[in-house]
Amino acid sequence: MSDSSDEGSKSYSVDEYAESKQALSRTLDSIRSTGEIGTFYIYSEYANPGLVIGGDRPIRLPLDEDDAQAIKSICQRMPSEHRNRIVVDNTVRNTWELDASKFNLVNKNWCEDFSSRILRDTAKGLGMFELRADPHRLLLYEPGSFFQTHSDSEKEQDIIGTLVICLPSQHEGGDVCLSFESQKHRLSTAKNSEFDLTAMSWYSNVTHEVERLTSGYRLVLTYKLFASGEDKISTSTFSQHTIGLKPMLVKFRTDFGAVEKPLYPLEHLYTKPSLCLKDPKGRDRSVGCCLNEICSEAGFYFMLGQTTHFQVDCDECQDQPTLRILYNLNGDQLSSKLVPDLEDFLDYDIGRKAPHSEDEGGLLAKAEVPRRISDRTEWTLAEGWLII
Repeated sequence: MSDSSDEGSKSYSVDEYAESKQALSRTLDSIRSTGEIGTFYIYSEYANPGLVIGGDRPIRLPLDEDDAQAIKSICQRMPSEHRNRIVVDNTVRNTWELDASKFNLVNKNWCEDFSSRILRDTAKGLGMFELRADPHRLLLYEPGSFFQTHSDSEKEQDIIGTLVICLPSQHEGGDVCLSFESQKHRLSTAKNSEFDLTAMSWYSNVTHEVERLTSGYRLVLTYKLFASGEDKISTSTFSQHTIGLKPMLVKFRTDFGAVEKPLYPLEHLYTKPSLCLKDPKGRDRSVGCCLNEICSEAGFYFMLGQTTHFQVDCDECQDQPTLRILYNLNGDQLSSKLVPDLEDFLDYDIGRKAPHSEDEGGLLAKAEVPRRISDRTEWTLAEGWLII
């Protein structure tokens, strides 16, 4: 897969290669996200969405007891995807839900307010240029309601996250706790719950928990977020990160390019069947856009790789990754079943990438659940940028 013009690559020592890999990894690690893993906005002025349930039952805001009971009467208990099964388990999630097909938002001013302010603020906070939001559910939390730690499934092509709009309804408790690697955020809606509207969002594989509601009702609209339009990151963002990266890639290509094929791991997990440049989230998006700008100039091909991991059950738990599929930046499949050396990965850490065991009680996206095969565990995910 290397360029044939590089056949005369010079020899090098293991230490030289290790040092160059570390330097390249540090430079790529220094690229920061243009957005956050989640957003939180409070709106004191907004258009009433005009919530109507069951075809003809308007819901007044702030929510009162009668309307809360009316909503509850046509809702069902919200199921969970747990251990690869869809179940209703009140020890995991205790929430009432109403599908988007069973309620309407009839105030036309809400649509304008939503798209011009809420969705715009959400996109900016997540570091995206443009987002599309599709209505998903109406959720009602009552005293005692909660949702254990989980991450959302990527069930649809191009879905990147979740938007939650908390409608005016006085309550206590019900904080949302977000976690991604070392980043942790607590989002509290209780303080402004009686009269204000709160909008929260997060990427689809950010782990989150809704803590137990202690009083009142928490009424939320949920939306599925999709990348929309062309991705745009400012030229100043590119130039800031690429000044040192381009000469480093050129040197790496000169010294090792005919033999070594570095792979840079993504931070987020991606479980969809194909990937293209517009799919990555947060810092992954910034890294991808920077590499896309300079790889060809530095003599590299740049693509996404999806790996299957085989973790053998032994004392050392050896990982045996297979690079099953390569995609170009448009999402077209290029190749399959290459076996990279672990040394090709920059800053490779199997512990950070392995999905949690089903026995730990976590809620996983279906495609992330490890599959048992004899004496090994197998899982597939988008592993990283492949720079060849």
